[in-house]
Amino acid sequence: FPSYALQRDIAVYLPEEVRRKAIVERREMRKEEKNRLYELLREDSGGILLAVQGGSFSEGMDYESNMLKAIIVVGLPLSPPTLEVKTVIGYYRSEFGAEKGKLYGYLYPAITKVLQAAGRGIRSEHDRCIIILMDYRFAQFPYKNCFPADYHVTSTDRAEEFAKSFFKYRNAKIMTDN
Repeated sequence: FPSYALQRDIAVYLPEEVRRKAIVERREMRKEEKNRLYELLREDSGGILLAVQGGSFSEGMDYESNMLKAIIVVGLPLSPPTLEVKTVIGYYRSEFGAEKGKLYGYLYPAITKVLQAAGRGIRSEHDRCIIILMDYRFAQFPYKNCFPADYHVTSTDRAEEFAKSFFKYRNAKIMTDN
């Protein structure tokens, strides 16, 4: 999620059985609590983690042995237009021009957080993880152009079908790799 507020607002709409199983990152968590939740997630292969982009679970934790099977990135974590953000954009505009100023000072930091979160699921060449980007902007210019060349960002209205196909292929691939 791009923020704790959106995480909280969306979580109430999840089915009750999902909410009961969910491991939820909170802003005020201490390191010990985060480590305990990490261990819970490792022990439960069907666990669901609700984390915030830029937070400990999306950047600071290392998920080994294909621990994460799916990552859903909800929204772009664009920074609010604070004085600091405006100053950074202004600096880059003066150095590289208006268009690049906004990219370097505003868009690239958000995409970096998205890539950090997405990368948690693939820690080795043997890991398989579906990454779903839930925001129509990811498939549009200029956002789509910010992703590495090996990312195949596409838009679909058949996400469930796409995910089932991925997991069917993933499971078949695991069987043939052994």
